[in-house]
Amino acid sequence: MAVDAFEMALVHGAFRRELTSAPSLIHNVEAGDTQRSSTVGGHVAFMAEALHHHHAAEDAVIWPKLHARAATSEVDVTRMEDTHREIADYIERVRTVATSWSASADPRVADELVPTLEEFGARLDEHLADEERNVVPLINDHLTLREWRQFLARGGRFLFKHPRLGLVLAGFVLDPAWPKVLPHNWVMGDVGGIHVDSHDRIWVYHRPRALTTTDSGAQGVGGKNAKGQSVSPLGFPRDERRAWCCVPAPSVLQFDKDGNLLQAWGGPADPGFLETKCRVADGCYWPGREHGIFVDHNDFVWVAGNGEIDRRTNSGEYPWAANFGGDDSQILKFKPDGTFIFAIGRHGVRKPNSNDTNGGTNGTPQPYLPADFTVDPATNVLYIADGYGNRRVLMVDAATGKYIGHFGAYGQNPVIGESTDPAYGGAWVEDFKRGQLKPKFFRSPLHGVKMSRDGLLYVADRGNNRVQVFRTAEVGKPCANPDGDTGKCGFVREILVAPQTIGGTSGSIALSRDPKETCVYVADLTNFTVYVLNRDNLTELGRFGTGGRQAGTFHWPHTLSVDAEGNIYVGEVDGAGRVQKFLTYGSGSCSGTGNPKIGEYLE
Repeated sequence: MAVDAFEMALVHGAFRRELTSAPSLIHNVEAGDTQRSSTVGGHVAFMAEALHHHHAAEDAVIWPKLHARAATSEVDVTRMEDTHREIADYIERVRTVATSWSASADPRVADELVPTLEEFGARLDEHLADEERNVVPLINDHLTLREWRQFLARGGRFLFKHPRLGLVLAGFVLDPAWPKVLPHNWVMGDVGGIHVDSHDRIWVYHRPRALTTTDSGAQGVGGKNAKGQSVSPLGFPRDERRAWCCVPAPSVLQFDKDGNLLQAWGGPADPGFLETKCRVADGCYWPGREHGIFVDHNDFVWVAGNGEIDRRTNSGEYPWAANFGGDDSQILKFKPDGTFIFAIGRHGVRKPNSNDTNGGTNGTPQPYLPADFTVDPATNVLYIADGYGNRRVLMVDAATGKYIGHFGAYGQNPVIGESTDPAYGGAWVEDFKRGQLKPKFFRSPLHGVKMSRDGLLYVADRGNNRVQVFRTAEVGKPCANPDGDTGKCGFVREILVAPQTIGGTSGSIALSRDPKETCVYVADLTNFTVYVLNRDNLTELGRFGTGGRQAGTFHWPHTLSVDAEGNIYVGEVDGAGRVQKFLTYGSGSCSGTGNPKIGEYLE
């Protein structure tokens, strides 16, 4: 297989951006502000160190092979080596002066550092352009794929030791102060959904009942269990309040971009909410396990859940248990203040029916364990990732909840096979081992849907480690596409996301907010990272994040959304219980050709 050294352009772009923007950042640091100089100067020194490791990998792996195999271009390779020695002197000067300025914020040292960086940046830009023009073609022609991967692995050692470099390469930086500390001694549980609305308000839909007895230590006695023992509202043994901290926050939290909490409502953690705004008498059954939130162009708030009796999220001997006799199978529509409007589907369904059209309440279709939604502002059609139980995208009128259409994998209608049918289930990894990379069905969970302004629907088929793309104008009607042909039944294309992984790599999707929505962001729960794709060709331009509990790392990145400035908000589950904000400081758009193998392991 031929080498395509596209990674060079991605890495070079990061070095250009970081080192050429540094002088202006240094100028903005006031004399004596060592806190800021430490941050800016430390980053400059870090990027110089990263460049050193990048060049060391080229010196050790690439240049010797090109000397041996590209004799007619000997002068170009020798020039690269000579320039590396010249740049090494710059790197050492920059690291020394940046370290001094970081500790002192002395303007006299800054006056030495800035011209050094400007001279360094100009020389580096000349070198990188020379390398891309004259040497990258030699790499493509003369290195084997194995040798190229050896170079990536060697260069990647520094990346894995310093995960924040992945953020830098992708053009993001963590905002560690977002959101601000919640009031009222509140704490957040696992994040079942997150959405940035048209006003740039961030809506977080979390799971209060996922909190542990330690997290909810300030809760006192809420009732008794079947044995007559006193328990907290979450069912933990209590005879009195155990600690000062903390209590679960209401399920729906709305923030501004600065991290200020604007309002909070919903669920059993909101006193009086289930008695006044979401009443059973009105058909409002709050889900047992919060999952999925979307705020449409009319500011209506849509929420759902994926709780199941068999997993004990929808049953239990505690006051806050969702004991309505079945699984989460209802979608709820609210006004922005939490006033209930109507439900789609009945609560408490126990089995899938992926072709149902009117089995829900008031003649609405019946979802089963729905996961996510989006609304087309032009048609007011609600698209539902339906979901963990059913295996379809369901389409309803957002004004009435009535059925419009539905489709399965490759746009097929009717949907063939249910998740309970052994012939249409099993684990993705077994299909992968057999070379079956085009399952004819969505595999649980069908986890996310996002719509672009140009009428494409991006569907996160998490169970199959893939994203499928459809034309909304052509889906939902009876249509057969058993071979998964493009151009049929509204099916446009699909991409595999880290298909070699056991599962769960295409968990959530978001689009950038530039005019043409040129970036697609995909959250990979299993590999704990976020991929940055060019929406035009769906190749991977970069990724950020790795496993961990520290700021900037991820544990089960479950859901993500993007604001108008291009900043990304990522919500985590499996005990992580947090939202992290990543500030963009690049162009906020995506271009060029990256790796077509999205999620390829960097050994």
